[in-house]
Amino acid sequence: MTTTNRKHLHDMIDRIPESALFKAEELLKPLTTRTFEEFVEALRHVPEEDPTEDELAALAECEDDDEIISHEEIKREFGIK
Repeated sequence: MTTTNRKHLHDMIDRIPESALFKAEELLKPLTTRTFEEFVEALRHVPEEDPTEDELAALAECEDDDEIISHEEIKREFGIK
């Protein structure tokens, strides 16, 4: 990972609302202990959950941010169908 990519990732993490940090840690932890392919496979089996009120509020707050990346764009970037 280049320094630019690492900085961008750190910037994204810094924007995660306090209420979502535990969930973010749960999602990111496997990346530090598994291969990328194992991580992607694990994500395929994560059940869908309805967003909490805090998550909905955080999403609404981010709507003014021009750096929002759609779920579909992230899936394309990581080769997830």
